[in-house]
Amino acid sequence: MTSPLCFSTDLSQEQSKGHEWILSKKSSEMSLFYRDIANSGLIEIRATTHFNSSLSGFILFFQDSENTKNWLENAYESQILKKIDANTHIVKTKFKGFWLFKNRHMNIKSHYRQNEDLSLEFIFENADDKTPKSLESTSNSILIDVISARWLIVPVKNNNIAIEYNYIVDAKGDIPHWLINKAILNSTWQSLENIRRQLPLSKWQSSTLSHIKELD
Repeated sequence: MTSPLCFSTDLSQEQSKGHEWILSKKSSEMSLFYRDIANSGLIEIRATTHFNSSLSGFILFFQDSENTKNWLENAYESQILKKIDANTHIVKTKFKGFWLFKNRHMNIKSHYRQNEDLSLEFIFENADDKTPKSLESTSNSILIDVISARWLIVPVKNNNIAIEYNYIVDAKGDIPHWLINKAILNSTWQSLENIRRQLPLSKWQSSTLSHIKELD
């Protein structure tokens, strides 16, 4: 099976969109890039890596809201507010502030689908949810604007998946963009490192989802 992910540094196609990808950090297993979003001070982030995991194991690990705080950097609480269907959830996540940063939170709708080539796509967007659970304990917290966010998960061999993660968020507040962008890049790298350590050993690796087809 040929992976649709490109792990090379040939970014000519992306440059044609107007802004060149800039390498933030790279290891033998992960790459982290960013590019400026014109006239906004925001950046788009792209991370590529691979994990030892089944597709079902990744989904179940990702949906384990009680464990989110153990891998998502600076998160201290996450809860599923609503299950729309098996593939679509509304989730609230809270992030602790540090130094000049106030606490943040985000309410997102998370939806995934499996494509014909067995790859998975996770799409995230702001959830317009005004239930009491979504509003509680956020009076001293700033709501993050999730402008776009997408995970592409591709099985490359048995129990090995390649990942591409792209997202743009506006953390809001009065912190200079250059400072918060640096913090976001650092937290993205650390979060992926945390997943690399935890996912292969997760209890979810022994579970399967009947509607998800694994690579033989």
